[in-house]
This record gives sequence, C-alpha cells and structure tokens, in this order.
Amino acid sequence: MQLPDGKIIHVGYAGNNGHDYVPVGRVLRQEGELDEVSMQSIRDWLHINPDRRQWLMNQNPRYIFFDFTDEGAITAQGVPATSEHTLAVDPKYVPLGMLVWLDTRLTANGQRFQRLMVAQDTGSAIKGPARGDIYMGSEQQYG
Repeated sequence: MQLPDGKIIHVGYAGNNGHDYVPVGRVLRQEGELDEVSMQSIRDWLHINPDRRQWLMNQNPRYIFFDFTDEGAITAQGVPATSEHTLAVDPKYVPLGMLVWLDTRLTANGQRFQRLMVAQDTGSAIKGPARGDIYMGSEQQYG
C-alpha cells in the first residue's frame, strides 16, 4: 500500500474474529434482491442502493485483521506471494505446492487469464475444488 506521502507499507493477515463468512451475494439472492449473483451484479446493486450498503455489509459477521510487516504478502506456505503466479486454494482439494494450470477470465475486467500457477495460499472463503484467488500483486502494478 502506498501512503499519500509516497511511502510504501506492507500489511499481512493477522487473524480473524472467528465468525463464519457469509457471502453478500447469497444474502441478496435469499432476500430476493438478485436472481443471478456475480461480482458485477453485486456492484450494480450497491450502486443502485447506496442507502442499503451498510445493511448488506453488516450481514457478514466475519472480520479479517491485518498487521504491518516488513515483507510483502506471505503465503500459507510461508513464502512471499508472487504476482500472477501465487494461487490461494482450498487445501482439501488442491495440496499446497501443487502446480495448477489456470484458464479463466479475470473478475475485475473480463480479460482472459491463462497461466501456470502455484497453490501457495489458502483463504477462509475459498471452499471447494473449483475456487481460488489469484494474487495479482500491489496496487502500484494494477491500480
């Protein structure tokens, strides 16, 4: 993260509050707000309903905490994450350290993304055999 004065700081995962993760898309579907849930449909709903944003965010009781670190992002394997090559997976289905060929489209812009990745990290919201998070690097590179 780059501060307004230009200084770059690193933060890393420090823990969570122990509550289960509740996907906001699931809440919107259950409440009849959305029929089809995607990142774009959630963004559109938030844009159309700015007065209900806080209500929606409050539906997920899980909080993630971060702490300052001298290193960049450190993975569950204990090594630094590598931009566009580190993949967070559900280790029940994909062992850490496994090479994974990824052929997908990026959620943010729909751009095709094909790359050999390394399963190096995990995440509490990454459940199942076909779920993952790509580490894209710093905002300086992609912001």
